Amino acid sequence: LIHDNKQNHNNFGRVFGNVYIDLAILPNLHFKSSASVDIAGNYFRSIQLPYVSGFLSSNITQVGTSYDNEGTVSWNNTINYDLNSKKNKFTFLLGEEQVKDKNQNFGGSGQGVVLQSINYAYPSSATSTILINGAGSADALLSYFGKVNYSFDNKYLLSGTLRDDGSSKF
Repeated sequence: LIHDNKQNHNNFGRVFGNVYIDLAILPNLHFKSSASVDIAGNYFRSIQLPYVSGFLSSNITQVGTSYDNEGTVSWNNTINYDLNSKKNKFTFLLGEEQVKDKNQNFGGSGQGVVLQSINYAYPSSATSTILINGAGSADALLSYFGKVNYSFDNKYLLSGTLRDDGSSKF
């Protein structure tokens, strides 16, 4: 059985990366931004030949083809401001984040292939029981956030955070 499966093809590819920038706009004022992408795809073709292996057996030739891809794109932006006055220290942060995901797949299979070769292993070459399927999904996230830190004499700390999230999953 293992020998019969060596002709099957599986091709996977992935591209990912990110870029980042940190700008000092004014003294104590920084803007940071980053963007990233992660995209992957997979293509699979198979043929199952008739076999007898111990008590397992099948007299059917079955072929299958499938493809799926998925991707995520995200973008983050923050702006920081530091304000220091003798024993008082304030740090302000404002930011936003966006994330988009997408996934889709489709495939097909069939039985009764006349030519038992991976070169002809497509569902359209099957003579019976041809099945086609597919699905997909997409979602997005958008968040806004802010944070304030206050320190007195580097001994006492007061911190407050606000965040508002919106998602297509809710």
